Amino acid sequence: MMASDVPMATTSSWSLGQRVAFRFGFLLAAFITLPFPFNLPPKMDWLGKQWNNLWDWGTSGLASLLGISDLVFEANGSGDRTVDYLQLLLIAIVAVVGTIVWSIADRRRRSYARLAAAALVVLRYSLAYTMLIYGIIKIAKSQFPDPLPGRLVEPVGDVSPMGLLWTFMSYSLPYTVFAGSLEAISGTLLLWRRTVTLGAVMAAAVMFNVVVLNFCYDVPVKLFAMQLVVMAVVIAAPRMRALIAVLLGRAAPEAPRRPRMSVRQERARLAAKTAMLALIAWGLYHQLAGNLRHNGRLNELQDAWLVDSFTLDGVERTSATDPERWQKIAVNQRGIWLVSMLGRREGLDQKIDPDKHEITVDLDDDDLDKDRPKNKDGKVDQEVWTYRRPTPDHLELDGVHRGKRFHATAHLAPPSLLMTRGFRWINEAPFNR
Repeated sequence: MMASDVPMATTSSWSLGQRVAFRFGFLLAAFITLPFPFNLPPKMDWLGKQWNNLWDWGTSGLASLLGISDLVFEANGSGDRTVDYLQLLLIAIVAVVGTIVWSIADRRRRSYARLAAAALVVLRYSLAYTMLIYGIIKIAKSQFPDPLPGRLVEPVGDVSPMGLLWTFMSYSLPYTVFAGSLEAISGTLLLWRRTVTLGAVMAAAVMFNVVVLNFCYDVPVKLFAMQLVVMAVVIAAPRMRALIAVLLGRAAPEAPRRPRMSVRQERARLAAKTAMLALIAWGLYHQLAGNLRHNGRLNELQDAWLVDSFTLDGVERTSATDPERWQKIAVNQRGIWLVSMLGRREGLDQKIDPDKHEITVDLDDDDLDKDRPKNKDGKVDQEVWTYRRPTPDHLELDGVHRGKRFHATAHLAPPSLLMTRGFRWINEAPFNR
């Protein structure tokens, strides 16, 4: 992973504008990509946390100057929080200040050929690492697991745009693997000098599609996805003119060969590249080991159930318009959805104990019943229900929910059309329902 891994920029004198633009771009890229690759070695996760804490501190100060309050710093899956936009603004401000200081202190230098080459190498390894992660979690069906029962009992009109996209991707394993393979292939191509241009162009195309999806389906990873597109374009830029010429059927100059160094330097370069590839492999394993999850059933109740009878505080509820009567029960891997006769859905976290035949349900703090007994922490945040399976296709639930005792019997819902229709080579007429 040395500067000689990529075609070295021309050593001729750069214009003032080129030098200033490079300094700003270098600092901007450094602030965005760091602490990569220093956080890849084992037990170096703390470096990333400290780096993020430093930017959080600076962003908090910038927010105070701008009169912005109530920032959300906790990680919640969104990369488009107010704090993320403010942090990007702060990075740009720091990069501008750094460019000014750098330009004054290093005003006699006429070019940054070697530094530009080295920066491009680090940038492509950083992009390759990210593309490989996103590709592998798609191929392993971790990013888009099978649609869960709770999603399948939800009316399409009640699904969020992001939920619709997630269901669309989750439904088809072949398409998800196809999308993930494109990302993983582009990431792999970026690791080698001879294929870097192809990998960068491929990554730019793949990630541009992701950007469009994120905008059209309101997926809050817009900033990060756009950054990946820009990174891919920057990596491809040195050979872009030659690539366009080839596409237009014109002659293009041969890519300059990598300058050979002394035997000792070549060995050092090879050792550095091998170490970087090993670190990337370790980083991928470390990142993915905690994210790859089993895509099958995690509990014996995981399915959609249709409620046959429902009793609340000793009174059987039979009305089809009763807002308190349950119509469906959908048990996910770690959650449970209760659907009323009027279609109201209540989602709760759950943990099932198959030995005791108990379901421990977590309640949100906003829904706590002040009249119920508190736990040792002074909160009413859990309920324990019991269940039994008279037959494999039937379920009985007993417990207290929101302060009211209930008894429910249910049977397995028939498989949904979405999950059973399947693929047809021949369709005499469109099956669009």
